[in-house]
Amino acid sequence: MLVYLDTAELAELDRLDRSGDPVVTEFFRVWAERQYVLALSRTHAEEMAQLEDMESLGKRLGMLERFPTLAFNDANHDWVSELEIRAQTLQRLNADESNPYRKIRDDLFPICEPGSFWRFVLELRPHVLAARTHREQAATLENRELHSRRMLRKVAGKRPKLPAITDVDPLFFEIVGRQYNRLMEATNDPFSMHVRGRLQTCRGRKLSRRQALLCIYGLEEFPAAARAPDEDLSMLGWLKELGERYVHKWCVLEGFPSDAVTAALHDFDPYAAPGISSGRAVYRGWRKSDNRRKPGDHSDGEHILAAAHTDHAFVDSRTATFIEQSRRSEPDLLSPCLQTVFHRSGPVESVLKALTGSEDIA
Repeated sequence: MLVYLDTAELAELDRLDRSGDPVVTEFFRVWAERQYVLALSRTHAEEMAQLEDMESLGKRLGMLERFPTLAFNDANHDWVSELEIRAQTLQRLNADESNPYRKIRDDLFPICEPGSFWRFVLELRPHVLAARTHREQAATLENRELHSRRMLRKVAGKRPKLPAITDVDPLFFEIVGRQYNRLMEATNDPFSMHVRGRLQTCRGRKLSRRQALLCIYGLEEFPAAARAPDEDLSMLGWLKELGERYVHKWCVLEGFPSDAVTAALHDFDPYAAPGISSGRAVYRGWRKSDNRRKPGDHSDGEHILAAAHTDHAFVDSRTATFIEQSRRSEPDLLSPCLQTVFHRSGPVESVLKALTGSEDIA
């Protein structure tokens, strides 16, 4: 059984292991007896690489050696999305009715020696500062937007309700343009370049906000956009381009006609993909929440993409809440192929109880 633990639980295990707490011995006994496999992702590695000193890092990695079996792939979250797009596209091309995502876990979580994971974490250490700075900047920008939304609600409560405005204010295009100009400067990303080009074609047209977003992200003829919430349209445009740029090449190399691959990619449904749909559920939960964003929230969002391909996943409380809310209020936006059992992170004893169903774990 493949089990995905939150980084906070691994840190707690490390702390208890150093103090010689007997619950750690029981924890690893149960894992060995039941042949659980610890699933590790690149996000785990990035978070561990941020530990301040080499001694703490060494002890954390040493604790991982106590797990009977590790599974790890250094793939980033973009690659996870590519795998899901590719699996769905191949299913359409082969007219296969079975679950197309089962094989992805073998690619995401091959068995790994602790030393291989250790070496990768050490290689990451020089680069984690830049990643941390990027997440801090993203959280700052999102918190500014959150503050603006709060102020608008506050003002709206003091004024008579106005008729709905259907036409997009020209300022909207200026704001989106500045946002993607910053992305271009930072990453030279082709998607951002294409968005900037489409922005020019939208200016001066009489469009509603949603029509403008569909135009900007190249989704006007994309079927999945019809049921996508506004908050998902930018990501949907990016996924569409990811499929066209990379997955199309994969499928053609496997012998499928280019036109057939293009048609299959056109019908891609992000809400049928376990990792993508659960990741979007968490993102929409953040957007609806008035809680301030923290840099670590981006890591939580990346964890969920890989965790959605395990048997049991322990995630932070907010992530678990957002998944539960999506199951209740928007089940059509969550993949029916999502078979992972999600648990809230907690003490080591609660992890064992959740996995074994026993109330007698010491």
